[in-house]
Order: sequence, then structure tokens, then C-alpha cells
Amino acid sequence: MDTSRSTTPLTGSAEGGSVSDSSHLEVTSPNNLRTQSAYEWNNPTRPTRLRDSSLVRFIIFNTGEYDEKVVMEELRTVLDQGTFAAITKVKRIVRPGSLPRTDIWVEESAAQGMSRSIREATRDRTPQLLRGLRAHLDRAKRADLRFMSTRPVGKWRVARYVPWRDRAIQVDFDARKQAAVTKLKVEQCRVASWNINGFHSKTHAILDLVGNENIAVLCLQETLVARHNHPLRIGGYVTYEVPKEEGFRGQAVLVDSRLHSYRIPHEGMRDVLHVKVSGFKDNEMAFHIVGCYFPSGAGRRAERSESWDRLEAIARKIFESDPKANVVCCGDLNDPVTRVQSRCETGALQYLKPASDALTRFPRRGKRSALDHFVCSANAVRKCVHRPTVLRDYKASDHRPIVARLRKVRVPKVELPKAGSRPVWNTSMVRLRSKSLAHHNMWSSLPVEEITDPATLDEAVRSFESTADAVETGLEIRRPQAAFMREQLPKSLQKKLKRYKSSEAALDQVKQDAQHVAVPRATWEAVELEYRRTRKDFRNALKFWKRSRGAKKYARLSEDLLNGDLKSAWSTLNSNINRSGKTAAVPSVIAKDGSRQTSEEGVSKAFMEHYRALAQDDPNDLRHDEEYW
Repeated sequence: MDTSRSTTPLTGSAEGGSVSDSSHLEVTSPNNLRTQSAYEWNNPTRPTRLRDSSLVRFIIFNTGEYDEKVVMEELRTVLDQGTFAAITKVKRIVRPGSLPRTDIWVEESAAQGMSRSIREATRDRTPQLLRGLRAHLDRAKRADLRFMSTRPVGKWRVARYVPWRDRAIQVDFDARKQAAVTKLKVEQCRVASWNINGFHSKTHAILDLVGNENIAVLCLQETLVARHNHPLRIGGYVTYEVPKEEGFRGQAVLVDSRLHSYRIPHEGMRDVLHVKVSGFKDNEMAFHIVGCYFPSGAGRRAERSESWDRLEAIARKIFESDPKANVVCCGDLNDPVTRVQSRCETGALQYLKPASDALTRFPRRGKRSALDHFVCSANAVRKCVHRPTVLRDYKASDHRPIVARLRKVRVPKVELPKAGSRPVWNTSMVRLRSKSLAHHNMWSSLPVEEITDPATLDEAVRSFESTADAVETGLEIRRPQAAFMREQLPKSLQKKLKRYKSSEAALDQVKQDAQHVAVPRATWEAVELEYRRTRKDFRNALKFWKRSRGAKKYARLSEDLLNGDLKSAWSTLNSNINRSGKTAAVPSVIAKDGSRQTSEEGVSKAFMEHYRALAQDDPNDLRHDEEYW
């Protein structure tokens, strides 16, 4: 095919001036178009192996209703010959819940500058420029107007393709139906199990599952999260996990944070994770949730039999203390239905048959199988747990989640504290008024004799907590976090904060007055402008203050290390470790053996190893060398 083409830059002049720069607009000669075959013009794609590693896929957004032929024509017009020749295929993509787009496959040699070339060549193709060109083209050019593209492609945006862009997003636009579903979800509390095969790469799928299905307890298998990896966390859930190690791929149990839960440890058992859950609304019963992940493979049947023995031993121990206990065991048992049923016939647990097809594993190659099961106690099967179902729509793993609904069980609604309302301890006031706190008569609310009645004990605890809160607040030992932060701010910031809050209150007052009387527009705009200005001033000043305070902290730490004051340096670093379980604030540290430590215990141990080496094994006096730090 003759790929040569002659192009003429579009120029035009208006009466009294020239048209704006149009160096990115080109007119294709009609003689050149006639040299192409009919197939090449009507089929602007080229046969290629799309999975070839030498090709790079790009996405062109905002192409609207343009088909492949039109997009190829535009690219031919705006790109130079070498760049356009590197495009091997173009395809229009239409997916539910998203706008149409166009994907192109480009040779790797030209992929580096493809995005920049398309952006630079199309940014001036705005509707205003094209209207001006149409109006001021002379008569000779208007004859060739049909060969010039006058489409506004200045809104095209180009990006490299990433797989998550094709994730299915379900959108429900019916507000009444959505309200009905939300109301129904409050009534339906569910327990689920899913072999996810990698937690961190499937987090979005797990969020979809817990959000759409109202999951109260989720058992995960094959998390592939080791101790040195980023911790396994989902917002709104408490995590109990067995990390990945040699010969074991890890598992976890996630419990809704609005429920009461704690882990019951069993020494030497990594294939069984036992968590007790209670605190359901309108229901005083507790559930023993046992997450199971048994060894897989035909050659490990003996190991699976040992795992079954350990699970039954746990169940018997629970039934010894409470014969009517609600035990729910779920997970990847790696045994077919017949073998699970045969084990349950002789044991203390019962197999809970799914309401639909029991197949849960769908490998890319090989036969489908049912390996994920629910095994429960007799009381749970009879009164508490519905028959589970397999959710085929969640395809993030080769396993599908299996979900069982709890009967007449709801998660309680908890009023979360507002930002800044959480009380904090004032350590200086604790040291100053410790004697007053110790000698206060608030302890009289607790009786001397032992309380055996649970209701009486709860009432006594509530009375003591309310009394202790009042006493600690009166002694200024505990204060709201917002008040504490205000006192920590410098005076200049406190003044800016005060002006910001007063302008916010004035704006709220204007909004309230507008509901009853007519407020002049000028007054409204003036108050709102003042609110925006004071808010911006305070936020900028607060950001600068935090940044400067962090710089001072690092400077003080460096000075302590250079002076050999390891005790002060250790105190500074240890104060930054978050003890509340939120892993985002725990800094990762490289230990002396080269491993990255992220847990609190590992970070502390790594710090101590480094400091011990500096304090005792430092023959060259490196701790005083500024270049070393």
C-alpha cells in the first residue's frame, strides 16, 4: 500500500486579522484518498496478534459516537506518517455503566510519544476554532471542505490501558428500589467464605462483596499475606488472621466492627481460625465462627483428615461447656460433598447443604468442583442459619464466595463519634493530679462483694464509667480531642481558627434567616466570601505549621543521633508508633538481615538491633559521622 500522502496546513484570514494558530490542522488531498483501496478505507483496522508483548494498548476517551473508521480518519489527519503507521488496530469499546471509548494498539517503538503526539495534535481542535475556519475559508478551500475534518476532537484524552478499567460496575438508578434494598439489607445479616487467592490484588472485589451482600462475618482463604507484608485490613471490619508461611497460604476472618468479637487461640493450629462473635441487635445469642482452610491436593488426604480431627475436637470442647452453642464452620475444606457428609455422619457437626448448585471452584482448565462448605452445629442448623448459596457473579478468583444468611439477626446501628469529639488523656495533668484521682470516692459505685448476676454487673460498670468520666473531666485529665488540639496550636493559628469558626457561624445564621425572610444577595455573597477566605487562610497556615513541626522533629532526631543520645532518639521514634492497631501510622523498617518489618513487634526489634550495633559495635564511631546519617 502506498502510504505516502500530501498534506497542506490550513491557514485562513479573517477580515482585519488572521485566524488563530492552526498548525495542528491538516487537509488531506482528495487525490491521495483515491489511491487507497476500498477495503483499506472501509476497514481501518489491521490484522494483528493483540496479545503480542511488543504491542502497547492505549485508551482514547471522549470519542463519543465515533466509530473505528472515523477515529482512524482523525488519527490519520492529525498524526505524522511514522506515528500513524505504528497503529496496528483500533476498536470501539462500549461497556455497561461507562461511556463509550476507543482503544488502539501501537507498536512499542512508537508508544513512548503516542499519548503526547495525540494530545498536542488535537488540543487546538476546539469548536470555536473550527467555526472560525469555516467562516473565513475562501471559496477555493470551501470546495475541498468535505475532505477536511471539522470535528471538535480537542476533548480527546489518551491514557495507557490498565485492566481495572474494564471492571464491571453495577449502577442502580431507581431510588425507590435502592431504598427498598437498603431496608432489606438491615434485616439480612450474612456469613460468607471465599478463597480469594491474594488479598491485596482483590481488595476491590472484597469491598464489592461486603457492600452489596451485607456481610457481617467474612472468612478468607489464600490471603497470601505474610508477616512482613502490608497488613490485611478492610474499613469497618476487625481482622483476625493467620499469616502466610511455608506450606500454608494464609487465612483470615473479618468481623463487622459494630459487633463484639474476640479470637479463641488454639496452639499449633493454622488451618483453623476460631472467633467468637456476639452483640447482634434484638438477639443475645453468640456465634462460634470457625474459618477453615484444609490442605489441598490428592496426596495430602491424611493431612486433611488430621485437620478434620482438630475441627471436631474444637467443636466437642465447645459443646462440653454449652450443648446448645451456635457453631458455624466454613471455608475451603478441599473435600467433595460426599466426603464431607461422611465425616459429619460420625462427628458432632452437620453438613449444611447449599440451596443452589454446590459448585464453588471454576478453574480455567479442569473440572468444576465443590470444595467450599458450611458445617454447623445442630442448634445453628435448626434455628440460626439458612442454607447457603454460591454467588457466581464474583469472579475475582477461581473460587466463588459461598454465603449463608442468619435468621432474625441484625447488626446494631452505632452512632459514630464526630470528628474531634473523641476524648484524649492529658498526661501532664495525670501526673499532677494522680493523688486526687486515686483518693476520689468514685470507686464506691463498685460493691466490695463479687457480682455474679450479668445484669447487675453491667449496671455497676455503667455507673462507674459515667462517674469516672465526670471526675476525669472535672480534673481536666480527659478532654475532647478538638479542645486539646486547639490548645496545642500557636496563638496566630488559634486566631485564624477563631475567625474561621465565627465566619462559619455567620454563614449558617444567614442560611437559617433565608428560610424565613428574604436575604439580600449582596449580603449573602459577602458572608460566603468571608467564610471562604478565612477557611483558606486557616488551612494554609495549619498545613505550613504541621510541615514545619515535622521538620523540627526530624532535625531534633538527627541531632540526637549525631550526639550519641540514643535514649532520646529511641523515645522520639517510639512515640511515633501507633499503639491503637491502625497500621497506616506504623513505619516500616529494614532490619539488619535485610527483611522489611511492619508489625509493632518487628519494628521495635529492628530499632533495638540497630541501636545496639551503634552503641556497642561501632569501632569506627559512625554514629557521629554526619555523612553516614
